[in-house]
Formats: sequence, structure tokens, C-alpha cells
Amino acid sequence: MPFDLIKNFLAENALKFVSQEVLDDMVDKLIAEVCEGLQNLGLDPLPIPDINIPYNLDKVTEAVVPLVGDEDSPLRQILSFATKLCKNISGELKLQEGTLQGLASLVRQGPVVLTWEEEGTVRLGAKFGVENLTAPFQTEANLESMTINPDIKARVSNVALDMDVQLPVTGGKPDSNFDMNVGPVDVDLDGLGPLGDLAEYASPYIADIVGKKLKEVLQTQVKEKLLEEVETRLPGIKSLCG
Repeated sequence: MPFDLIKNFLAENALKFVSQEVLDDMVDKLIAEVCEGLQNLGLDPLPIPDINIPYNLDKVTEAVVPLVGDEDSPLRQILSFATKLCKNISGELKLQEGTLQGLASLVRQGPVVLTWEEEGTVRLGAKFGVENLTAPFQTEANLESMTINPDIKARVSNVALDMDVQLPVTGGKPDSNFDMNVGPVDVDLDGLGPLGDLAEYASPYIADIVGKKLKEVLQTQVKEKLLEEVETRLPGIKSLCG
């Protein structure tokens, strides 16, 4: 039997003696180092770019009117009348100093999976996630001579990360792949007072900016940190099976 086949046979059978506890603990230590690194890189809390949303109240009200009741309903008639009164009244909603909190709380979800591949590598798979990330903002909305400070906060339902690493039996760097997904982004807008109609207008815009920033960071700095820790901390197959 060729030497490589013997070595692969021994490695494959040695995997049967790697306990689940050892695997889980190894990956938990890896993700803990990743999370500490994200904090050191200034990614938790993650700064969100300032958001400025100019508006005309007549345009906002016009957009909301068709969504409210039947054409002859009293509420719709009142809003239609209000639209006429709001002609040429404009302002700006400013969101500043937003920070998304919670990204460095990634934890393993489910057991680590270790399998033998025919081409002589060991595949290690793990899932990570974090839920309920929040991004509060310092806010100001102005309208003519009036200024209000609404309470605005974006919420990301979850971030999911699947890690798939192949460890060569003969040594060398691991081959790593990561699949990252961002859940729905919701926006809470309270305290708008007379500018309440802005909620329907501004929420999708704010959610889009927060979601794009989070995805950008996941695909760049978070991924780079994961790759760094995988190459540094995941052992070779000899160490894993020894």
C-alpha cells in the first residue's frame, strides 16, 4: 500500500477518537479571539455614517395619504387637507454618532462538525451567530423655526456566520470559506411629534444604510480577522489527532 494511502488511512481513523468536547472548546477559543480582535479594531461598537434626510412635508404626506383608509374616509380627507397646508414646508432629519453594538458577541451555535474528505483533507464546519444588535443615534429634526430630538434606533435581528475549513493531512495552510448573512433591519422612531409622517418615509432609508455598513464590515475586516485566527489557531491534522 503506497505511503500516502497508509497515512490517510491512519489520519481518517484517528478522527474517530477526537472528542466533541475538544472540538467545541477549540472553536470556542478561536471565536473568542476573533471577538476580542473586533473590539480592538473598533468594530464593536461599529460607527455608522451620519445620515441626513431632507424632506418636504407635502411630499411626505402625499406618500402616506394613499395608505390610509378609503378615498372617502374622514382620516384620508383630513390628511389630504393637511397636504395643502404643508406646501413648501421643508426641513431635515439628522442622525449622528450612530454606533452598532453587539458584533463582538458572536458565539458558536451548535456542535462543531468534523468529517474526512476523500482528497486527503479534514473538513471542519461550525456555525456562529449573534442576535438583536442595536444602533442608537443622536438625532435632530428641524421644521421652519421648530427643532425636535426624536428617539431613533436601528435593530438588526441577527447575524449568522458559517465557517467551512479544510485542513490538509500533509500540512500547509487551511482552505477557509465563510458564508455571512445579515437578518432584517428594523428602525424604531419615537418622539417625532408633528413630524410623525416621517417614520414611513425615513425608516427604509435608515435601515438600508445600517445594513450596508454591517455587510461591508463583515465581508472585509471581520472576514480578514477570521482568516487570521483560523491560520494561527487551528492545529494541523497531526496535532488534532495526536
